[in-house]
Amino acid sequence: MKNTMGYVVSSVFLVFMVVLCVSIISAFSTINKANAYHQTCIANIQASNFSPSVISQYNRDNNRFKTEIEERTVKNQDENLEKTGRIYEVVTTYEIKIPVIGYEIQQTIQGYAR
Repeated sequence: MKNTMGYVVSSVFLVFMVVLCVSIISAFSTINKANAYHQTCIANIQASNFSPSVISQYNRDNNRFKTEIEERTVKNQDENLEKTGRIYEVVTTYEIKIPVIGYEIQQTIQGYAR
């Protein structure tokens, strides 16, 4: 009887560890997908020559990742507020969840389309 309880406890612990590892791998997968989505968003905006239709598509097509795109003004070397080119700030927000341990956090990736 004593060995049976030891096997049950070991099995429960093993199952918990396997589920935890799968959840962590899923979190890393979410991070990789968010980075790929962010880079694709920037590349498509640049390839379209900053087309308003492409920018509005990424602003409204938010399934798993929320993307905000805003035009930015950059100072030139004379410290005057003049546009030196089209620069858009692209911010992608996503959530990482590990439900087994109740871990949930929101992360952002910031980049620029030039």
